[in-house]
Amino acid sequence: TYCTPEIGSVGLSEARAREQGYDVKVGKFPLSANGKASIIGARHGFIKIVAEKKYDEVLGVHMIGAHVTELIAEGGLALSHEATAESMMRTVHAHPTLYEAIGEAAHEGTEADPLHHTGDEQPPSGNARRRSHSGFSRRARTVRMSMGPRMGSA
Repeated sequence: TYCTPEIGSVGLSEARAREQGYDVKVGKFPLSANGKASIIGARHGFIKIVAEKKYDEVLGVHMIGAHVTELIAEGGLALSHEATAESMMRTVHAHPTLYEAIGEAAHEGTEADPLHHTGDEQPPSGNARRRSHSGFSRRARTVRMSMGPRMGSA
C-alpha cells in the first residue's frame, strides 16, 4: 500500500496462520534499530516474518515503514520458493540498507535474538542464546569468523 508509512504484506498473518492450525514462530525487527533507517530519518515501522515452527517454512512477511513496497518482493520470493526463516536469515543483506532489516527479522525468528538492538527492547526471554562480551551470539560469531578477514584489515 502506497501511503505514509508504506505497508507491504504477503502470505498469512500471524493470526490467520494460527486460525488455520499452524504452530507459528514470529521474527519481528523494528526499523528504529536499522542503521539506514536512522540515516534517512525513517525509524518508524517494522519487519515481521511468520513461519511454521516445526519445518521453519515462511508463511507470511509483513512490513510497515519507509520503502517497504520495494522490500516486500523478498517475501514474495520466499513464499513462492517455500523458503525457511533460516534461509532468509542466511541470505546476504548488505549494510547499511533497509533491506537488512529482513535478515534481522529472520534472525530474530530463527535464533530468538536479532544481531542489532536499539537498546530500548526488553532482553530476549526463554530460548535466546547467551551473548558473549562481543554482543554477538555464539553462532553469529562463528559465521563471522568463517567469512574470513574483513576487507581492509591487516
